[in-house]
Amino acid sequence: GALAGISSGIGNVGIGFNAGDIITTGSSNVVIGNDADGQAASLSNAVVIGASARGQDTNTIVGQSSTGSAAGVTIVGRASTGTSTSVVVIGDSSTASGNGAVVIGNSAGSSGMGVQNIAIGQDCLDGAKTNSPTGIVAIGPLAMRGAVNVAASNCTAVGFSALTAVTNGTNNTAIGFNAGSALVHLSNNTVVGANSPLTANTGGCVVVGTSITTGNSLDSILIGNSASNNGSNSVIIGNASNGTNSNTSVLIGSSTSANGSNNIVIGSSATTGNEANSIAIGTSAVSAGAAGGVVLGHSAGSGGMGINN
Repeated sequence: GALAGISSGIGNVGIGFNAGDIITTGSSNVVIGNDADGQAASLSNAVVIGASARGQDTNTIVGQSSTGSAAGVTIVGRASTGTSTSVVVIGDSSTASGNGAVVIGNSAGSSGMGVQNIAIGQDCLDGAKTNSPTGIVAIGPLAMRGAVNVAASNCTAVGFSALTAVTNGTNNTAIGFNAGSALVHLSNNTVVGANSPLTANTGGCVVVGTSITTGNSLDSILIGNSASNNGSNSVIIGNASNGTNSNTSVLIGSSTSANGSNNIVIGSSATTGNEANSIAIGTSAVSAGAAGGVVLGHSAGSGGMGINN
């Protein structure tokens, strides 16, 4: 029966078939549910509610078959687990490990988490963990659910599938639906905008806008919806601006374009075409006739140096 094993423990409440029957010397517990119990005979100051639920000292466990395995665990949900001190788990079939972790959502979290991680959302941060990554904030269904290791510490993912594939990259921040969802192992990226997934080989980039394409960009800035580049050390600012394979280039303006390195393109629809070391400044300016061209002015033409009012 309930509390059948009590020898010297006091102030216990047990309701349910075999509830709390492991407890002998523990005190001040509330155990409710068929086969609900403590993890030790000395269980004290715990609340364990739910059929086959289990708890440690100072646990609050509410949910069928949920288990607390360290002091200070709080669980509300069915078949969930808390394995480290002072973790909070809310949701069915979820797991929190690493001291101070917070996991909210069905099937969220996993074993091997480092200290003070936060996971909020269904299937969020639920991949295998290696060497206890820390400092992770993942909010949104499927956010950061890759096989994360310690090299992916200090990441923030907010949005459905944000940073969902990251395994090694550290100091990445992604905000938005599918933001950074293709990023795998590089670091120091900031992406804000829906459907801007980056790639496995994007690193050190700042990306702001929807549907931005980064290719293999490194250490670049892309700002503007549908902007794109596949080069490094470049600044691309403007709606639908396209750097293609531009390295060490600056493109500013809607629909600007360049497909070479060391270019400066400023003005709506301005372009340096496939040339390198060129400058095109002005609305619809075109410097695409020869490398090293300089074109200044509205609708100025290509090649060499051109100035148009």
